[in-house]
Amino acid sequence: MKRKFLTLFLALAASVGTIFAETGTCGPNATWEWTEDGVLAIEGSGEMYDYTSSPWATYEITDVYIGNNITKIGKCAFRYLTKLQFVEIGSGVTSIGAAAFEECSGLKIIFCRAINPPTCGASTVFDGINLSKVNVNVPVGSKTSYKQATVWEDFENMYSFGDGQCGKTASWAVRYGKLSINGSGVIYDYTSAAPWSNCKDELTTLVITDKLTEIGNSDFRYLNRLTNVSLGEGITKIGAAAFEECSSLDSLTCKAVTPPTWAASTVFDGINLSKVTLFVPKGCVAAYQAADGWKNFTDIQPIGGSQGMKIYATVDDAGTTLTIDYTDDPTEKAVDFWPSELFPNVTTMELKPSMQDARPTKLDSWFDNYTKLTTIKHLEYLNTSEVTDMSYQFQNCWALKELDLSTFDTKNVTNMEVMFYGCEALESLNLTGWNTENVTTMKSMFGHCEKLKELDLTSFNVEKTGNVEYMFQECKELTTIYCNDDWSVPNRPLLSDGMFTNCEKIKGGNGTLLDKNNVNIKYARPDKKGQPGYFTAKATGIDNVSAAKRNEATKFIRNGELFIQRDGKTYNAEGKEVK
Repeated sequence: MKRKFLTLFLALAASVGTIFAETGTCGPNATWEWTEDGVLAIEGSGEMYDYTSSPWATYEITDVYIGNNITKIGKCAFRYLTKLQFVEIGSGVTSIGAAAFEECSGLKIIFCRAINPPTCGASTVFDGINLSKVNVNVPVGSKTSYKQATVWEDFENMYSFGDGQCGKTASWAVRYGKLSINGSGVIYDYTSAAPWSNCKDELTTLVITDKLTEIGNSDFRYLNRLTNVSLGEGITKIGAAAFEECSSLDSLTCKAVTPPTWAASTVFDGINLSKVTLFVPKGCVAAYQAADGWKNFTDIQPIGGSQGMKIYATVDDAGTTLTIDYTDDPTEKAVDFWPSELFPNVTTMELKPSMQDARPTKLDSWFDNYTKLTTIKHLEYLNTSEVTDMSYQFQNCWALKELDLSTFDTKNVTNMEVMFYGCEALESLNLTGWNTENVTTMKSMFGHCEKLKELDLTSFNVEKTGNVEYMFQECKELTTIYCNDDWSVPNRPLLSDGMFTNCEKIKGGNGTLLDKNNVNIKYARPDKKGQPGYFTAKATGIDNVSAAKRNEATKFIRNGELFIQRDGKTYNAEGKEVK
């Protein structure tokens, strides 16, 4: 990854005093830069020095980025960095020295951009790390060689990643077994292998977004692990052999009101269509049953579920993993109600792809009081488009450290009361894009999120919200709350007692600190000269704001990638704006 943008941003931030940084050399032509937000960047070229102990052992480091021109990671370079969570290894790295990451016990994600697996100088490279809890991401087409390489073969969770163009205005991305096609217009034909074909053995989900109009010939041919496909509402045509031999397909959702035309009868060749459930918009079942090609599906149902289907949960024999499924054929162990009292030892929850077709109207208390829960897999499968109540949803999930809920559709939600209350270990919470225009209560929503340092509420609208009592109570580490630059509250009285009680480190964008005499709605506003507040506004646009304003930024990791939000826009670590 090119880190010119991130380096420039950090250097600028350091120059105006907003982020403290230290620098030094770590190789004949290699340099390092550490910033107080926990990021360590290794830049330059060639080999890093070998060490007997990490030169950064006394620094607070959560993220390490190693540039693409670095060729060797030195011995013991990052040893004993116990708070390290994310590592990105550049494409030029060919070898890693002994004990380089020894005892980095907090490590969760490795992104290695090298096409060929770097050789490990000794088996001690990752000593002291529970490798079963680390997700390793490698370039598309490289997974097989990594799984056969010494040391790398010991990682249980390995995924392919990649992205690129697949049409004049269309792009593709692979992350964690999911292939997403984004953009607009027509997807290219692929008479030879498509760029994602090299990871066909792990692709289980395909999502094509709503502005794409045509699927090309042979685009998803031979993706024989694909079980779930969702086609956006804009699709009008599907090319010949587009899904040929996708033999594992069991669920297809087509959101187009008018059945897309098929370029040839080979679109679904090699698939037993009698075993595939086709979900179509409500009121369109008859049209699909009569349309050429589509009428070959024997099970066509309206989006939103079918008679007899329910949401069930099943716990494994160890009592630690709970699986949530939407099905009409539950296992003997399945329950349709899963209070934490029944399953007190659950540490992991996993949502199945079928949940994309469920339409729950309430999520209240779905995960609350699972005090040992550390991981929720595939929250992106949870369809929240009809949900009105999210109250108490994650209450007292004491062990959860990160949640990415950016895929949640919240436009119909009215109740977010006590939603994250008591998530004492939560450090990262991504609510990007949330629509809260209909929410009437956020009482104690983030109460006792004691390790949360930053919240981005730039998409929040609170004009209908009548109760924000204790909303941020006891968020003792919370420093920054971002809001949109025209943030406003209803022109009427609100219940707001104790909204910021004991938010000891809160700091507005203009430097306002907590005033214990003003912990209600009065200071829930952007901090400006002559108007003290505890929020930091994000201006729209980037070229028309001051350098100091540009540095009001927050970084977050989604699906293993670093993103930076700044001035109402989102950028990847290369400085490219993403939507």
